[in-house]
Amino acid sequence: MRLPLLLPLLLPLVCACGFPDLDVPEGDRVARADYPDLVPFGDVTGRAEAMPPADAAIGQDLEGRAGALRDRAAAIGGDAPGADAEAQRRADGLRARAQALR
Repeated sequence: MRLPLLLPLLLPLVCACGFPDLDVPEGDRVARADYPDLVPFGDVTGRAEAMPPADAAIGQDLEGRAGALRDRAAAIGGDAPGADAEAQRRADGLRARAQALR
């Protein structure tokens, strides 16, 4: 019966405690570690320049996928009777509301 009454008083004490193992798990080991070896800048840029450019292949792939999606959208949109009229009606309504707000 007293536990529910004491719990709100004990909870801030438990939360305020510092847990060193959780606060800084690798603190001492990291502080004593040596600096990492530095790599010459020429090696890094040389590797990057030696890689083949992927822009052309990625661009062609994206254009092909976009075309396929456009074809699917056209096929799906053509099956719904009155879809163009409904979209046009909604667009006209939105334009009228925007004009009224100006």
